[in-house]
Amino acid sequence: MHFITTILVLLIGARALGQIFKRLFNQPSLVGEILAGVIVGSAVLGIVEPTRELAGIAELTVFLIIFSAGLEMELKEVFTAMRGPGLPVAIFGFMMPQAVGFGLTYFFDMSAYSAAVVGLCMAITALPVALRFVNSLGLSNKPLGQNVIGAAVIIDIVALLVLGIVLDAPASQKWADVINSVLSNGLKMAGFFGVVLGLDWIVSKKLKTNFFHRWLGRVQHRFGEDTLFGVAVTIVLVFSAATESLGFHFVIGAFFGGMLLSKEFIGKELFGNIEKTLNSVSTGFLSPIFFAYIGLQFGAEAFSNPLLLLAIVIGGLLAKTIGAFIGGKLAGISNRECWSMSVILNGRGVMDLVVAEIALHRGYITKEVFSSLVILGILSTFVAPIIYRKLNADEPSTDMDGATPATS
Repeated sequence: MHFITTILVLLIGARALGQIFKRLFNQPSLVGEILAGVIVGSAVLGIVEPTRELAGIAELTVFLIIFSAGLEMELKEVFTAMRGPGLPVAIFGFMMPQAVGFGLTYFFDMSAYSAAVVGLCMAITALPVALRFVNSLGLSNKPLGQNVIGAAVIIDIVALLVLGIVLDAPASQKWADVINSVLSNGLKMAGFFGVVLGLDWIVSKKLKTNFFHRWLGRVQHRFGEDTLFGVAVTIVLVFSAATESLGFHFVIGAFFGGMLLSKEFIGKELFGNIEKTLNSVSTGFLSPIFFAYIGLQFGAEAFSNPLLLLAIVIGGLLAKTIGAFIGGKLAGISNRECWSMSVILNGRGVMDLVVAEIALHRGYITKEVFSSLVILGILSTFVAPIIYRKLNADEPSTDMDGATPATS
């Protein structure tokens, strides 16, 4: 099938199924978009195959997704979250899935790197999903919503930092080589994070941000919103290139570069224009194709080892739920809020699929493990709103695509 025809088939199929799941089943549209790829891919109809060109589009979309996730938060929010109840929730909600992931190495003869990736995908919470979930439920100014966002912020940042270290690990799996790599990459990552903190401090404390507001405003007035968006993308690309030069994946730089482009730095109006353009490019065109591409790579291999599939899916759901619940109880949160928080944090949605796609492309996980992780991502995104409604049946129903990231 020709490239443009492939894009057309994926886009129409993804948008159509995405809207069906959104409007008829009140579910995030990305669930339908992934299933569209599964249907047209080798698992069902076999009319579309993953190609090098589609992989290139997927890489670009990953950049935009992570850029968008970075825009959703500011560094000061991270430090605020670390002082609240969200910290123990994040610690246990991250460490419990990691422990389960590494536990799989003993039962399924997986490499340590595969286990680390599986643990990351189990642990990750998609911050954009959590944000829109909280906003749609009117929890933004309530302790439950603030604790959820605080935990999600910490989990996503730690997960991306760990991902950077894992992806740059040596081919040799000797403990001495692994430890040396972790220490070396940890120092490089700490140095990069220190630079980000320094830049954030300079921008927020020392520079007169009105200068940037006026300069960017003149750029937009003279050249249009598209040029303003180009400037923002260029800034984030610089950070992405910097992390690649350090040997890490570009997603680390894209995330922190997006985080530095705060409302305080560029102004609320210009920030809104950048966010609007980014969402138009991503949500309207590239993201449906990306999630369909994820579906294309899904294979029936996941069902060839049902024990592994069940271990990843059930282990991922239970580990995150129990870990977050324990953290919530240690923070003195009520049982009902602990369960509600655990359910919301199980909404992986985007970030876990991005990590799984990167790991598959790098050869860190097999197609069998990847397909199991896709099922975990779809199932966790699908059941989270249903379980939340059951736990909080006395609250009004909401449109869950409000809880969908700006990528679906």
